[in-house]
Amino acid sequence: MAVDADVDTEFNKIKAPYTKEEFESQIKTRWKTVDDLRSELRRDLTVSKLINKEITSHIAITDADVANYYNANKASFNLAESQIHMAQIMVSPFANPNVRNLKNSKAKNESEAQTRSPTSWPA
Repeated sequence: MAVDADVDTEFNKIKAPYTKEEFESQIKTRWKTVDDLRSELRRDLTVSKLINKEITSHIAITDADVANYYNANKASFNLAESQIHMAQIMVSPFANPNVRNLKNSKAKNESEAQTRSPTSWPA
């Protein structure tokens, strides 16, 4: 069972981000009273401790277990990765040394850019 110190710690964590008025408002809208909140916290902490004691503490997964599982299920891990190909065409009135033009076709104005646009390129 959860001890009072554990309940107080969790209660203070919940209360910390709020002003007194905000916290009272949260209490009214969620738990009705401070005692209701404390009872809920005690129950949740008790359940968590029980799960840790009776279940989690008895589970031991070794590296060998992981390797064996992987080797037995390799097919499920061989998933095709999606591929995305992107291209960007940028026409800028300003020279930018950081922008590379792979075709070395530097359009100086809009009409030159139109003649070099992908719609005018051969298929």
